[in-house]
Amino acid sequence: MAAKAIQCPPFTALMVTHAGDKSAFLRKALQSLQDQTLRPAETVLICSGPLSDAHISVIAEHSGALNIKRVDLRRNRPLGFSLNVGLRIASSQWVARMDADVICVPDSYLR
Repeated sequence: MAAKAIQCPPFTALMVTHAGDKSAFLRKALQSLQDQTLRPAETVLICSGPLSDAHISVIAEHSGALNIKRVDLRRNRPLGFSLNVGLRIASSQWVARMDADVICVPDSYLR
């Protein structure tokens, strides 16, 4: 018997990062998002304040595969403010919030 295909509406992954986040953690978080068995239609990444060259490089590495919509805020803003900016940018009805230092198991969005 064939496995039943899971029907899921498109969703947006929403993440906020800032210069205080370690770029190595951001890399692992974005890679775990890319490794999901059910990928988001887009990733809205709010950059709260200026980022290092290392952060920008990590974002560029994953930009195509994750369909990243990057929003640069001039200065570091509170998390709630940054998330609200991201919610206004998201094009999907469903939004999955993710921290910039969290590594997801590959079937996180299937659960």
